[in-house]
Amino acid sequence: MIDTDKLLNDFNLLSSNNPCNFEYLTELESNLNSYKNFDRYNLGYSDEVYCRFKAFLQKMYRLLDKKKSEATKLQIEKLEDNYKTYLYDYLDFVSDNSDTFVFMFSGVGKITPLSGNRPVKLTLELISRNIPVLYSFWRYKNSTTQFMDLWDKTNLFQIPVDKALQSIMDIITYKLKCKNKIFVLSFPYPEASKYIEIFKFYGWSVVYDIRDDWEEFHLVNQAKWYNESYEYYSILKSNLVIATSQPLINKFSSKVNKEIHLVTNALDSKFIINKSRLNFIIDRNINRRKKIGYFGHLTSSWFDWDALIYTATKLPNYHFEIIGHSMPPEVNNLPSNISYIGPKTPDEIKSISMDWKIGIIPFKINKLTKAVDPIKIYEYLALDLKVVSFDMPQIRNYPEVKCANSFDEFVNLINISMNEKFNFSAVKEFLSNNLWSNRVDTIFELLSNK
Repeated sequence: MIDTDKLLNDFNLLSSNNPCNFEYLTELESNLNSYKNFDRYNLGYSDEVYCRFKAFLQKMYRLLDKKKSEATKLQIEKLEDNYKTYLYDYLDFVSDNSDTFVFMFSGVGKITPLSGNRPVKLTLELISRNIPVLYSFWRYKNSTTQFMDLWDKTNLFQIPVDKALQSIMDIITYKLKCKNKIFVLSFPYPEASKYIEIFKFYGWSVVYDIRDDWEEFHLVNQAKWYNESYEYYSILKSNLVIATSQPLINKFSSKVNKEIHLVTNALDSKFIINKSRLNFIIDRNINRRKKIGYFGHLTSSWFDWDALIYTATKLPNYHFEIIGHSMPPEVNNLPSNISYIGPKTPDEIKSISMDWKIGIIPFKINKLTKAVDPIKIYEYLALDLKVVSFDMPQIRNYPEVKCANSFDEFVNLINISMNEKFNFSAVKEFLSNNLWSNRVDTIFELLSNK
């Protein structure tokens, strides 16, 4: 039976301004869940009393959710106030359990099921090899969403960029027993770049990963922190410099006497399809379904909304499904054959894309996009989608990829691709050499030769 006196005491506590700990809240939630299963006959309540009881439970749940949110915030504040304790525990764990340790200074957000950036993919591949990674994630000052998590005694420790920089000398000089300590600078952030020589002095290998044209981002009001001098300093001082595309290599090789190695993006194995899906893909190619899709970032800094709208208007019999985040608020009144369906996980994308015939990359043609090797192109191909993109030099020779230099050519290439068969064997061979495991192997091999 229900202890009504205790339930009223719980209600009063939830209604008060006093904080509640997680243990109490968890136990209370369990009790409330059991009460939900009681019917009025078990309780001996009349219909009227039972209805009031159910309404009371609903109010308890609302108060419980509020207290859980408050408790979470308090826990996070406590964690961030004492983050060095957790960081040192992690570094001790690393020192005792691994010969190799990677500090990934990512420049992108926390690793979540929706994450798809290069430093995230490299980190997940390293973790899969039982290599611990201290992953520094980007957050803006006074962020209310990008918090630290409690370290769960695994190889991954996620720390916000501000905390990473506050403790960077502690990390560099920590007495680790690891034979291989690697600092990966995934964006040339001045406050991190200036520590490169100190990393090297304390026995770390430094890898500068040129994954974007940061100068061009800066020119379109992104990467406001960018300083050209620090990028060139990062290139000259790092033990190893890699880049995602040949245009990026060309840009810097003409100005600095430093070898830069091409290490393109790659495929996440989560996008590899199973046999039953392959049979569906073959059927889809026969039936020529007229759905076209895109997934990825939607910022108007490089996503060409005018091109997409023009294309959809010219191809009214085709339907376009758009997946991604950062949808510009000014983009509205889309043609009826364009559907925006928000951000999705890889598993959700695999399901949604079963109806697609083509994956598109409608990026603006400019210096920023000319330097890109889009991760999504590998994922499109793994989903057995033909690809139609605006021109990017790095992808011109990839299988099942067509590049356009104008809106009308983009429309025409979609029409052509819609009526062609998919070359499974060529794509399979290409992807087998372009997995994230291949990229990590390459980076380790290049480091071993330094």
